[in-house]
Parts: sequence; C-alpha cells; structure tokens
Amino acid sequence: MLFYLLNLIPPIFITWFPYVILAFFWLMEIYFINIIRIFSKLLTNQL
Repeated sequence: MLFYLLNLIPPIFITWFPYVILAFFWLMEIYFINIIRIFSKLLTNQL
C-alpha cells in the first residue's frame, strides 16, 4: 500500500511543481511591489 502511494507521488509532483513555482513567484512579486511602494512612500516623506 505504501509502495503504491509512493509510486503515485512523482507524477503528481511533476505535474503540479511548475504551478507551485508560478504561484510562489506571483505572490513574491506582489509582496515586492508592496515593499517598493512602502519604501518609496517613506523616502518621499523624508525628502
């Protein structure tokens, strides 16, 4: 049973791995855009 489940894991992992990477980069991109906005607001307030 365990060996059967281990045989099922690699195809699922291979098919979902690119989507996981794309979602991760998409979230990080939004995160970095927000950080850049906050830093630009802080810089403009100090200047």
